[in-house]
Amino acid sequence: MEMLTTAKRFDGKPELATAYRVVYRVDSLNAEANAAMGADRQAAHEYREAARHYRRVAEAHPSDPSAWENLGNALALIPDLKSASGPLQTAIDLGAQSDEVFINRARAYRAEGEKKMAASILNFLLGRNPRDYL
Repeated sequence: MEMLTTAKRFDGKPELATAYRVVYRVDSLNAEANAAMGADRQAAHEYREAARHYRRVAEAHPSDPSAWENLGNALALIPDLKSASGPLQTAIDLGAQSDEVFINRARAYRAEGEKKMAASILNFLLGRNPRDYL
C-alpha cells in the first residue's frame, strides 16, 4: 500500500519514488530527497513525519519561502500551531502568498490569543478575493 501511495504522489513513477528513498538512506540530509519524502508523508496524512522531512529542507534552504511554508503547513496539520507559527511567519516574510499559509498563520495567531492579527489576515484574504470560499 505504501508503494502505491508513493507512486501516486510521483505521478505514477515508482522508480522516482524508489530513487528518492535510496538517496535518503544514503544521505538523510539531502534536501531534494527530504522534500519528496515530506510530500509523500503529507499525502499519507503522516504530518509529523512530513514535518521532520520539511524541517531538513528548510534548514538546507533557509531563504526558500516554500521550504518554510511546507514545514509550517505540515506542523499546522498535526496540529501543532505553536510550532507552526515561526515557520509560517518566516514563509510569509520571505514572500509566500498561498491561501493555506495565510489561513494557518491566522489559526496560529488565534491559538496565541492574537485575535486581531488573525482577523487582519482573514480580511486581507477576503480583500484579495471576496468571492472565495472564505
